[in-house]
Amino acid sequence: MKMRKNIFLFLIMFFFVTFKVGYSQNKTRVLVLPLDTTEIGSEYHKTQIENIRNLEFNSLYNFIRLLPFAEIPSELDIRTAESANIDEIASKFDADIVIYGKLNFSGNTETPQAELLLKIRSAKKQKDIFVKKYKSAIDLDIFDAMDRIVNDTISAAFKIIPRFAVVNFNGFKILGDSYSLYANNKIISKITNSDFELSMKILAGQKYNFMIIRDRDKSIVVNRSFTLKEHEVTNISYTATGTLKINPVAGKEAGEKYNILLDGERVKEGDEISNLTSHDEHTIIVSSLLNKIIYKKSFNIKDGEFKTITPDVSGKKLYFRFYALGSSFGGAGIDLALSPKFFIGLDGGYALATHTNINVSVSVVSVYIDTGYYFLGNKNKDFNISAAIGGGVYFALPADRWHFISSTQNLSPVTRLYIQAGWKLFYLRSGLVADFISDINYGPYLSLGIKL
Repeated sequence: MKMRKNIFLFLIMFFFVTFKVGYSQNKTRVLVLPLDTTEIGSEYHKTQIENIRNLEFNSLYNFIRLLPFAEIPSELDIRTAESANIDEIASKFDADIVIYGKLNFSGNTETPQAELLLKIRSAKKQKDIFVKKYKSAIDLDIFDAMDRIVNDTISAAFKIIPRFAVVNFNGFKILGDSYSLYANNKIISKITNSDFELSMKILAGQKYNFMIIRDRDKSIVVNRSFTLKEHEVTNISYTATGTLKINPVAGKEAGEKYNILLDGERVKEGDEISNLTSHDEHTIIVSSLLNKIIYKKSFNIKDGEFKTITPDVSGKKLYFRFYALGSSFGGAGIDLALSPKFFIGLDGGYALATHTNINVSVSVVSVYIDTGYYFLGNKNKDFNISAAIGGGVYFALPADRWHFISSTQNLSPVTRLYIQAGWKLFYLRSGLVADFISDINYGPYLSLGIKL
């Protein structure tokens, strides 16, 4: 007896669950057809006719296709269907309900009245279960008429009292990416900029799912499901963000400390900062403890991007120098920084040599290559002191006059050693030049210059 009772209870539960699952999975198949416009006189504008026809179709089609309990064919299939018989079309699409009707115009051709005849047909019974006429001016009143049409259709086709809620899409902050907006797995719109706004009326008491998918990599960035009450309003927005990792500072001296600021906020080496907005430009600054800016970089970050930045405080690699006095009247050169402490230099100088007794002058051109080291500070400090040693050659132009000036050969090798003190752009250099071929083997020199 107990076994029979258990079997009986099992059968009851089986049929109950089967019925509930079947009911929730069976959706009403709805076919929405564009309005018939064949009865409209040729005197009315075709543009106005198509605008009203499309407005009615889109209002019904876009609302019904999102209903959780309804199914509807694709718009392309519907618009390409050809048949004058409604029941044949219903059979072709295996529809349960067909929504169709006629559109006519009356009155003045410039400001006509729209007359819509809406019909809802049961494919199973092969008869109309709802017929109603609507009349409206072709102005803002037409939208009120469309609201009434949607309300009447939901009530007549699905036997429910339509109660509505609203979902607003606004407040987007995106840059450089496009997104696809889905409602109940149906594509609704593309989102390509921060100005995107959309207000959508949905059926209250029904569960809806909304997703926003980034087109670039098909990532789901928003996924929300909810059931709203009548008159309830909810908002959906999205702010595109990425993550930044700050690598250890490159080019710094041992023990050197720096301040690192990201958009004015203090951060540290190795930090990972998430939720950096993509629509804003961000700036990272590295400064000395005396607040001298050594490194500055502005950047944007893509939505979902993991970006790394390695601040480099080694500064400029190449400097141009201009100087006066010294072993030449004037000259110019370049310094290439191998690190904040070490550098190599290349420069050239010019001087005028004259033999006053015989009134002969020649131009003396010198070329030097140096290597140096900052033993106080470095090239990025406002004040620094460096020492360098190098060698080069000098020669006279024109060469055939040089023997009037000196008994040495025209192309002469030289070496030099100097100490240089710098303050911001300016420097003072004191050194010694040695020429083992000329009559004067060595001599001191002093020069002033600027470094850019």
